[in-house]
Amino acid sequence: MGLFDGLSSRSSFKNSMKNMLSNAKDTAINGFMQGANDVVRDALNYALNGGNLGGFAGGGIVNGKVGHSGEIAYAKSMLEMAMRIQFAQGWQWVVEADGMKDLFMFAKDVSYSEGTIETDAKIIGAIQFNKPTHITPGTVTITVRDDQTGRIAKWFDSRKSRVINKDGTINLAPYYVMNVRVYRVGFDGSKSLDGEYAVIPTERGATARAYDQVGEFFSYPLTFVCHTSSDTSLTGMASAMAMGTAGRAVDTSNVIKF
Repeated sequence: MGLFDGLSSRSSFKNSMKNMLSNAKDTAINGFMQGANDVVRDALNYALNGGNLGGFAGGGIVNGKVGHSGEIAYAKSMLEMAMRIQFAQGWQWVVEADGMKDLFMFAKDVSYSEGTIETDAKIIGAIQFNKPTHITPGTVTITVRDDQTGRIAKWFDSRKSRVINKDGTINLAPYYVMNVRVYRVGFDGSKSLDGEYAVIPTERGATARAYDQVGEFFSYPLTFVCHTSSDTSLTGMASAMAMGTAGRAVDTSNVIKF
């Protein structure tokens, strides 16, 4: 065997050794990944089927406490419940008002609130009771983007001018009270009424203009206050005291009177 034949054999030996080490490395990595996948698969099977993991670390019940797999099952059930709920998104709404049914084309955002029950505190001994006194009307605020002719501003100012005359006299409510309606919009395009409010136009918010507002929409808020805090869902005091939820007379002997 010549010199070059010996070098050739040594080179072949080195290559074969490299191949053997590479194969061993790949086998070890594949085995580790397969083992990890088996652990994850067993954990998921336990969480999905309520099975017993046997030797799975953290699984089963230890000292009366559920292991990690029980937490996985609970988290998965919560996730499935959440995924079944069609949560409403902030953009799913339209608004319209008397004299401006396409107001939603100009509206940027809307905020509205129902009436708030106000209470007074009554202290008897060392205990405090809250006594309902009245309901305050809610408010409706709409931020609008106006067009170049000031269409929304003209409409709002016209409605607002009906409240108080230039001579200082105040008109009757039927002349200036208007309705604002807010609708929910579903993912399927359906529209349902979320709230209708009889309101009084009170303020067209501060108008700000600037030469550097290039590319920005000109906008301002419109504020309305509800005309009354009464609600059709509220029942009369006499009927509420006389009849219970099941149509029986209410026992008022234990009612605390203020």
